Amino acid sequence: MKKFTCRLAILILTLTSGIINADPLLVSQSFDWRSINVDQQNRTEIKKIVKASSDGFKTLEISLVNIAPGDSFFLDSTDSNVESLIIIKSGTTTQKYRENLKEMSAGSVSLIMPKDTVTISNNEKITSTFYLLKWVTRQTDTIEPPPSQTEIESVFVNWDDIEFIENKKGGRRNIIRQPTAMLKEFEMHVTTLNEGMRSHLPHTHLDEEIILVRFGEVEEFIDGELHEVGAGSLIFLRSMIPHGIRNIGRGDAEYYAFKWAPK
Repeated sequence: MKKFTCRLAILILTLTSGIINADPLLVSQSFDWRSINVDQQNRTEIKKIVKASSDGFKTLEISLVNIAPGDSFFLDSTDSNVESLIIIKSGTTTQKYRENLKEMSAGSVSLIMPKDTVTISNNEKITSTFYLLKWVTRQTDTIEPPPSQTEIESVFVNWDDIEFIENKKGGRRNIIRQPTAMLKEFEMHVTTLNEGMRSHLPHTHLDEEIILVRFGEVEEFIDGELHEVGAGSLIFLRSMIPHGIRNIGRGDAEYYAFKWAPK
């Protein structure tokens, strides 16, 4: 009886440890810039905003990174299952990918495939700040091995090269829409809303979504609640959660919106 009790205790401890160590499930919510701001000092530092799981991601990490003038940040993914997204908030960076050097100004986006190495350097006289997102999909253990890098390569989109398409509500910039090594599709765009305009009425969709406010003040409807956030803030939306966004500030508001479809 004692041996059985001991084995049961070990089993319970093992299972419980797995639950405790697992990343918590991220709920639909906003992350106000005032609570995640990193001091714009001339030093390199990383502030983690989110480390959780989601309906589609086994792990999702979101960090804010400062690079001091003359310093560099190395993104080296040795894991064949990890993809990364870089969004330049402020400053100009030089990103080295393989033998290529790319000048990436504020607003620019880099989508980094597994096992790729990127060096992000700040050659300016002021601090450069960017958002860094890293994820592992829930299907990682069951899907086919990632395609070779000759099939799907990392993507670098300079803000200055993105076409602005004007519409009656403001405008739109299409940034990325393609499959990745780990996702059936990754879609990202930037919406500009004129003062007082609503992007659309509250709606739902199967894909999870993240919104990052570039400038302005917006009101996000999330499942019956209103969240007012400003420039630099993040909004996470789970699958099939009713949501909608409106510009509540003076002048234009602009935000990134990106969705993903796991394989």
